[in-house]
Amino acid sequence: MVTIDEFSRVVSAIYASSIRSEDWPVALAEISRVLGATGCGVFVGAGNSRSVMSITVPDEVSTRYREHYYAIDSVLDAVENGPAGLIRGGPELVALTKHSEFYADFMRPFGMCDGLFLRLTVGTTPTSFLAVAPERSQPFETAERVKFLSAV
Repeated sequence: MVTIDEFSRVVSAIYASSIRSEDWPVALAEISRVLGATGCGVFVGAGNSRSVMSITVPDEVSTRYREHYYAIDSVLDAVENGPAGLIRGGPELVALTKHSEFYADFMRPFGMCDGLFLRLTVGTTPTSFLAVAPERSQPFETAERVKFLSAV
């Protein structure tokens, strides 16, 4: 269960990030800690014009994504083409990629086969959020995590 103090820290970090974009890694790290995620990210744009606004994964993962995998990220493609505000779970979206290069060479080796995914904005240039986690015996998408993410 998320405490009021944890929730307050996350909301404060997000607010600070909206004023100073260089604070996003702190906010995302706090969200990741509360959710128990491997990492979190905020992305702007869609498809080949997608860019990483901020991400909290190891540098190797971030570099490989920015160099190649952003262009074949079918998970974020689905999020970007979905409705704003809808929180989607990993099993729903990862099933779309099980037989792809993106899954085999990026998602699985780096432990990102589950998570929560959300389009944040409407309009022609989407902003999307993700919290990724390794595949587990229990789904990452729990009522508590979805409730927390909906609240922030």
